[in-house]
Amino acid sequence: MAANAYVSAPRKGDWIDIGDGFNYTEDFGWEDDGLRGHIFVDTENKTVVIGLKGTSLWFFDAPETTDNDRLNDNLFGSCCCGQGGQYSWKRA
Repeated sequence: MAANAYVSAPRKGDWIDIGDGFNYTEDFGWEDDGLRGHIFVDTENKTVVIGLKGTSLWFFDAPETTDNDRLNDNLFGSCCCGQGGQYSWKRA
């Protein structure tokens, strides 16, 4: 599920079939710059998993998301790393 968060088109390209138990239900954020991912629900509709696309450095991923990847990472993952320090840090 985590790897599939980086694939824009479900069941195509690098998409990995997760097998029985959960199904791909919906995606979000792929039409604009920002938070992106897919939603999976178990077969009994009791458990929902949201797979979020994480941070990608500009030279590893497409440029349309990398500007906001760092901001999203700082907002979701920590409060200290986004407060300045090294040249690669950006205030959240």
